[in-house]
Amino acid sequence: MSRDIAPFGLRMQPELKEKVIKAAKDSGRSLNAEICHRLEKTFSDSELDSEGDLADQMQELRQRLERLEKLVPQIQK
Repeated sequence: MSRDIAPFGLRMQPELKEKVIKAAKDSGRSLNAEICHRLEKTFSDSELDSEGDLADQMQELRQRLERLEKLVPQIQK
């Protein structure tokens, strides 16, 4: 499937690239998948959420909650 998709070069500021790399790691996506996910999201933000979008949002919220739960013991010290 990915063989049918032509490569696309992208230049970005190093600071932005680091943010995207961190976001990809946090979400369990590849760098390419994270960039595509975020681009797709910008197109759907103005539309009504579909079940797939809601599922993605729920997964993202769960991941954020997990990260926060890991921070609580550190904050309480």
